[in-house]
Amino acid sequence: MLGVRPGLSYEEALNAVLCTHDLLVSAPATGRGFNLKALDARSVRQGFSAAFAEPHVVKSSRQIMQDMQIESLARGGNAVQEDLKPGQAKWFVATMGLPGRERVLSVAREERFPAEQSPTIDTVMAALMKKYGTATKAQPGTSGQMPIVRWAYDPQGRLITPDSPLFNRCSGTSDPNGGVNLSPDCGIVVQAMLVPQKTNPVLAERMQVGVVSHGGGYQMLVATEQALIQSDQQRQAQEVEKAAKNVKAPTL
Repeated sequence: MLGVRPGLSYEEALNAVLCTHDLLVSAPATGRGFNLKALDARSVRQGFSAAFAEPHVVKSSRQIMQDMQIESLARGGNAVQEDLKPGQAKWFVATMGLPGRERVLSVAREERFPAEQSPTIDTVMAALMKKYGTATKAQPGTSGQMPIVRWAYDPQGRLITPDSPLFNRCSGTSDPNGGVNLSPDCGIVVQAMLVPQKTNPVLAERMQVGVVSHGGGYQMLVATEQALIQSDQQRQAQEVEKAAKNVKAPTL
C-alpha cells in the first residue's frame, strides 16, 4: 500500500509513510496494541500513527474549557468525531518484535477525497481490482452496508474462495482506528471499504484500505513474548547468582 507492507522494519515503514505526503507527521502507538505477558513488554514499539499536521492555535482557558465541554457532550451522545478534512489521509502501522528489531504486521490507511475531485465508487473498485486481482469477497454497497472488498490468502499463499472453510474466518482490517486480531490459520488479508457521499452515493467520500499478515504476525507476537520472558528469566538468574557470590548475609 503505497510501498508500505508487512515485513518492513519499523524505520523503513515510518520513512515510507512520511514520504507519501509532506504534511504527514507521526506519533508512536500508545494505549493500543497487544497485551504481551512479559515484564519488559513496554520497550516494544507496537507501531505508529500518522496524520496531517495542523496549525498550532493558542486558546484561552475559557476556550479550552468550552472545547472540553463540547467533546464531553459529543462522547456522551456517541457523536461521530471527524478527524479528516477533505484531501487528508491518516495511517496506522502495527509492528512487533524485540526492541529495536520490530517489523510491520499490519497497515491501515484512510483517505478522504477532495469534494471537487471525488471519484465514483465504480472507479475506485476498478482500481482496487486492478491492483490486487481476484477478490475473495466483494460486497456491493446497499442502504445499510458499505462497499467492502477482501482479498484473503491461506498461510501457503493460496487465494481463499467462498467454498473454503477459511472464507468466514480470515477477515481483514481497513480502519486505522480499528484493532487487529491475528489468526495462525490465515495468511495475508487485504481489505478495502468505501464510504459513499451522503448527497450522492455514486461518488466515494473516502476510502479505507488495510493489509494484515495473520500467520506471520502471530508468529512474531509469540516469538517476541517468549524472547522477552526468557530474557527476564536470564536477568533474574544472573541477579541471584551475583547475590550469592557477592552479597554478605545480614547480621542477626
